[in-house]
Amino acid sequence: MSELRNALLARLQSLNLGVLHSFERYSTRTKELADCYQFEGRLQGGFLRRPAAKVLAGGSSGNRQRQSFELVLFRSWQDGDASQLLFDEQLDALMADFTNNHRLNGWSCVDGERLGFELVRNEPAMFAGVLVHYAVLRISFSR
Repeated sequence: MSELRNALLARLQSLNLGVLHSFERYSTRTKELADCYQFEGRLQGGFLRRPAAKVLAGGSSGNRQRQSFELVLFRSWQDGDASQLLFDEQLDALMADFTNNHRLNGWSCVDGERLGFELVRNEPAMFAGVLVHYAVLRISFSR
């Protein structure tokens, strides 16, 4: 499923969300981890995870496939700039992009009868030693 992951990452990167990686980065050194996500002088970006995948029997029409991704996003907290509002605006723009066009490389961003895009969590957190806005979005595809 690397083709779908790569297409999703390319689409997300076009939305100016910061430094995005196709996998979760890790380092035992806080500065090295922070350097992986430096964007315009702040910590901003995220990564993709694939927590679920399945193939469903489709009868005479063939098998159906489902893929789910988690998009983890964060942005360093800057209270003087009302960064929470800026982060929420980015999340809204991201969700609007998929609402307006839910197709990607022959896949549909749907989960059953509903759009397959959901904000699961949006809260403060510590990441790489920095207080950040932290969100997890679930993106489900079917074909």
